Amino acid sequence: MKANGDAVVRKRRYLPTSNSAEPITQNGICILGHIARLDILTVNQLSLLVSRSEQSVRRDLRRLFDGGMVRITLIPRALLETSGVDPIRDSFGSAPNCYSVSTKGIRLLDSLGMECPDTPPPPLGPANWLFVRHELAVRDVVIHFLRSAAAYPSHEVEQLHLGPDAIMDLARHAVPKTARPDAWLLYRFGSRVLVALLEYDTGSEKGAKRWTEKLTAFRHLLSSSRLHAITGHSFGRVVVVCRTAARRDNLAELIAQHAEASLAERFWVAAKSDMLEPDLSLPIWRNSKSKNLVPLIPEDLFTEGT
Repeated sequence: MKANGDAVVRKRRYLPTSNSAEPITQNGICILGHIARLDILTVNQLSLLVSRSEQSVRRDLRRLFDGGMVRITLIPRALLETSGVDPIRDSFGSAPNCYSVSTKGIRLLDSLGMECPDTPPPPLGPANWLFVRHELAVRDVVIHFLRSAAAYPSHEVEQLHLGPDAIMDLARHAVPKTARPDAWLLYRFGSRVLVALLEYDTGSEKGAKRWTEKLTAFRHLLSSSRLHAITGHSFGRVVVVCRTAARRDNLAELIAQHAEASLAERFWVAAKSDMLEPDLSLPIWRNSKSKNLVPLIPEDLFTEGT
């Protein structure tokens, strides 16, 4: 209750209240830019990106939503990746909001001269709900690189490509005609550039069929001139993130068994559970060159010039 006796009216979660929309702050513009760049994000992911509390981020998101700058999609919690800590909450608890940019939000970013897509991403609904868990996990991997870059003045993520935009034409008449990483980016650190072809492995497929097909496609990409033609760089790594350490180890062994040494050494595999600190120089990666966990980028190169 308010002091004057009037009841406090709580804003409805999925309906904007345009008549009480508050001015959008500079923090809100920053959040809107991240949403536009990554297509779909949760409050937790945005909190990591902007290094602010989830409560603070929610306030700015509410202003953006009331102003018509973002859309909210309700995804059943059972379809999202679980925490493994509380099975009841994971299955039946309140689902997190998933945010995407609206046409009005794109117009605002464009008027400010900020990077933005031409059109909003396709709306999410029952037809594509099953892909949301994977897409949000891919964003987690991308955010790991973005946060690592933000921690160092001379580091930057360039040419970020997601989903269909990440498909790489192999310029072949035979199958496979394309390589299909979940995303790819250029990570610049000092004078050096890492071409990272990102894969998130859910571990849901049985057997080796899917991964042998991926290995064939990446073999054609990495052993030809196509990588340079697409990215501007001749050397790249396939960066794979799995849900658990057990799956990481199993997948690293599968790659070693089904790929020649020159291809297997281009694959770097980590467990999502180990990616707590956004630092690419931490030894959390499996690679065929070492039986131990190693950094994706050696520390002396990672901190060079910082």
